Amino acid sequence: MTDEKKVSIIVPVYNVQEYLDRFIESVLRQSFDMKAVEIIFVDDGSTDGSAGVISGYTEEHPSIKVIIKENGGAASARNRGLETATGEYVAFLDPDDYIEKEYLEIAYSEAKEKDADIVLFDAFRECTGSDGAQTNTVVWNHALSEFTATDRRDYESMQCQILYPYMSARAQGVVFEKDVPLSAPWDKLYRRKFLFENNLKFPEELKVLDDMCFNFNVFGKAKKISYVPIPLYHYCVQEGTITNGYRANRPKLDMQVFEYLKEKIEGLNVPLMQQAYYARIIKSFAICCRLCFFNRMSPLSADQQLEQVKEYMCKEPYEEAFKSVDKDLLDWKLALVTYAGMYKKPRLLKILYVLQNLNSR
Repeated sequence: MTDEKKVSIIVPVYNVQEYLDRFIESVLRQSFDMKAVEIIFVDDGSTDGSAGVISGYTEEHPSIKVIIKENGGAASARNRGLETATGEYVAFLDPDDYIEKEYLEIAYSEAKEKDADIVLFDAFRECTGSDGAQTNTVVWNHALSEFTATDRRDYESMQCQILYPYMSARAQGVVFEKDVPLSAPWDKLYRRKFLFENNLKFPEELKVLDDMCFNFNVFGKAKKISYVPIPLYHYCVQEGTITNGYRANRPKLDMQVFEYLKEKIEGLNVPLMQQAYYARIIKSFAICCRLCFFNRMSPLSADQQLEQVKEYMCKEPYEEAFKSVDKDLLDWKLALVTYAGMYKKPRLLKILYVLQNLNSR
């Protein structure tokens, strides 16, 4: 029988060769007892040299395991890693980022001390130029003081912020910062038994926002969530690499997410969560302006683009969201998008898109 590890680190890998050395070295340099850790790389059909980089570490570091599978997306890769994990707790990390030396020590100690299902902590948002030099680093603090939450109302407020980062969230009287993403898996440690007992997996049928839906479900089932206000993760963004490619199917993929969430939210009967759902729909509509409706690579003419936007403005759940959202809950950009959608003004939306560079995810 395999001895249970303290932590399983699960890493989906797809064509990230240039970042892997930095990531792996940051994991191997942990102040934690690495004999109690397993590092599971799930190669999701990489076509570059990612597999070769990882294999260069496996002989010297037996804690590293490699699973090779056909390409199926990050959700399927994370689920595959979770199926084979033996750790008491699991961490889902991205290989183009890296972690602080005390990542495991602090997060696991908090998990054990508080007997938490989820441990939440902070991150650095690190921007680099094309030459690899850092250009800007900010700390994403979820809140200003630690807490351990056991109240269902606190979890519900956090679920609202998972859906829409400008929603107010609080736990044990501690107020969360707004516009700090709570939907990512990499700034959290999860109790593996808790995930398995509640059948909590990344929804593979969704091709976008699967991590958001995963955490929405996870926070809805948790019995205890603990927060450490220490940045332990480096979320790395290279300037100019934010996805801007044309995605003709993005609105349809988003609508699959909305349908997935709709039934779950209606069953909870939490009015503020319904508002967070509407806000998420509108935020996704704004993202579609960049990736689909007004994307410069779109094969549609200008008039056809406007017709397409108006068509979606009249579709559910967009039309309902435009009419029903509490606009006081929105940041100003999305409030303007909402007015354009509510009054079916695609030309106004295009002007807003051009002038204001609508929010990315």
